[in-house]
Amino acid sequence: RLGRFVRWVPKVVISGFMNGIAVLIWVGEIQSLFGWWGKNNYAGGITSNLAVAAMTLILIVVLPGLLGRVDRRLNSFFPATLLAIVIATAICSF
Repeated sequence: RLGRFVRWVPKVVISGFMNGIAVLIWVGEIQSLFGWWGKNNYAGGITSNLAVAAMTLILIVVLPGLLGRVDRRLNSFFPATLLAIVIATAICSF
């Protein structure tokens, strides 16, 4: 119900809000990845953490091109970022 009031909020305000959230998430994840400010939540040491982060970033860059070659509609149906996170999670689970 309250969503209809969003149209009264300027797009610049919404963009700034979303960018602020993105920065907070990024800083929190970087702190966890490198083990700054507290205990490291990821097991396996810095090398394996960086390998997982690099693999996920590579997948995010490579997957749109691969999906575009198979079928252009797949690229819009399965976002590359979501697919990369699912693949990286599946690989790390085993």
